[in-house]
Amino acid sequence: MEASVKTGLPKIDIHDLRYTGNTFASATGATLKKPMTRAGHSSTEAACRKIKGPGRESSSGPGVCGSSDSCPEPGLRVGNKLSSRKARWHDHRMDLVASLPAFVVAVVLISASPGPAMALIFRRAALRGFTGAVPTVLGLEAGLYVWALCAAGGLAALVAASEVAFVVLRVIGGLFLLYLGVKAWRTAWRSRGAEVTPEVVEEAPSRSARGWWAAFGEGIVVMLANPKAAVFMIAFYPQFVPSNRPLFTTTALLALAQVAIETALYLTLAAVVGRAGAWFRRPVIRRRLEAVSGAVLIALGLRVATSTH
Repeated sequence: MEASVKTGLPKIDIHDLRYTGNTFASATGATLKKPMTRAGHSSTEAACRKIKGPGRESSSGPGVCGSSDSCPEPGLRVGNKLSSRKARWHDHRMDLVASLPAFVVAVVLISASPGPAMALIFRRAALRGFTGAVPTVLGLEAGLYVWALCAAGGLAALVAASEVAFVVLRVIGGLFLLYLGVKAWRTAWRSRGAEVTPEVVEEAPSRSARGWWAAFGEGIVVMLANPKAAVFMIAFYPQFVPSNRPLFTTTALLALAQVAIETALYLTLAAVVGRAGAWFRRPVIRRRLEAVSGAVLIALGLRVATSTH
């Protein structure tokens, strides 16, 4: 069956046409110009697609409708690229979401483990109440987030790899914990035999701006001066960052999640301990708590100062 195109030229068999850029050439030498439509696609190509039909097989060679080049589908390639990008973005997001339950469990277990942060929060909440422990918690979490960003940016790896930087940080962190422990011992020693009014001890430091920033500074220094935090960040976060996700952005988001989880847990601990604050602030109990917490801080300081990679 022959199909012809009315162009004012002699009758041409459509199967003899060969596409040569902007013209169609037949075996007889006659040529047809390729008229363009407003959309930028030739009307001849539209006719080609109509002639081809759903059941017609492509002919071999460069004939009309014989290849994808002769009848391109406008926007098909762009649509495929957008679809593949959406699919990759969806896969990346699902990989990150799938790792969140394990991440949350790990953060909860790490937060509940005893250490300098736990000892500091417990002491502040017992002696200063819930409001006195809030700046300490915020300082600790601010230091943790700084370490997380340093780990994402590669600075924590440099600290962990540098023997000098590691020793300097561990000495500073150990000495600061020793200072806090000795300070607690001195308080316990000075309060021997003295009937200290609990309300006076609780209110003055926690209500003043100076006391708030001092507690915040204690928390941030304890966290930043601990080189083990740098080593921990380097080993911890890469386990939950998918290989096809940006390292810095994903680590920053995971660190925000860890800060939120730990803040909630530590504030809950401070609230529970603070409810028993009246009992903890009894003169005898206070002295014993200061002595015990001082011993714990000194032991932690010695451990940090003598720690290795």
